[in-house]
Amino acid sequence: MNVDLHTISRKVFLFGGDEGRWREKLLLSRVEDVLQEFGVCMGQYHGRDLEGPAVRRVLANAREIFSRITLVLCEHCSDDMKDEIISMCGHYRTLFELLEGATHFLRKPNGSITDEDIEKFKEFVAAVMQKWRALSLSVTVKAHVLETHALYQMEQYHGVGDFIEEFLEQLHQYTKRHKQRLGCLSDFKKECDAIAKIKAIESNPAVVNEIDKVAEATKRKTKHGCESLHETRKKKAREEKAIERNQNLDKYMSNSDLGDHVPTVHERDTADFLRGRQA
Repeated sequence: MNVDLHTISRKVFLFGGDEGRWREKLLLSRVEDVLQEFGVCMGQYHGRDLEGPAVRRVLANAREIFSRITLVLCEHCSDDMKDEIISMCGHYRTLFELLEGATHFLRKPNGSITDEDIEKFKEFVAAVMQKWRALSLSVTVKAHVLETHALYQMEQYHGVGDFIEEFLEQLHQYTKRHKQRLGCLSDFKKECDAIAKIKAIESNPAVVNEIDKVAEATKRKTKHGCESLHETRKKKAREEKAIERNQNLDKYMSNSDLGDHVPTVHERDTADFLRGRQA
């Protein structure tokens, strides 16, 4: 498959008169193959930007993904570039692992955040922005919100997980469901009143308790009445991920070079040029 991809890629770019970029496109396709092994697919719109679920998979598997990408890049580069590739992949892996820790606390539902979570979130955000600036990345609007506003909102609402994009997408589902139920009503006021009544019934504590009882009664029981193997594995995976997350934070915060400036491409090229002139 690699031979076919190599041949096709080369023919396409040579036919187009661009002899220098076919190797670059081929390398990019192999990096995307690595991402697809972890369930990460490039978006079909917005310039092929990664969508929310894909971003979460990248963050959750940052260590394995960047290890694989490092190997792919080193296989197709000259020996004098391997040290630089290994170094840069390591820097971005660090950033992604710290971002995973910060977003973990951001996704916790409202009312579930503890004081310990707040302190951990502060440490993760400080480490993320320290590494962010060390890599000379632009402080985008989202990075500014993470650094400046997220903590205040978490303290005010005891968690902001209910306000993330999935929450807003769920509102579209609610609206569609109400339209299917009440689309026959031509009077807008009557439609709003009917929706209010439905919401009042669904949020009634007695109704909620009965729904929970039915769900528990119809829940699949294991042989010994304990949690299922699937639930046990998920619980164990969450615990292991929490331990790994804290270990990453302790490891990176203990390194005095976390915030050291990482030379940009322009700075590295300039340094190489000056060394060439001196030689």
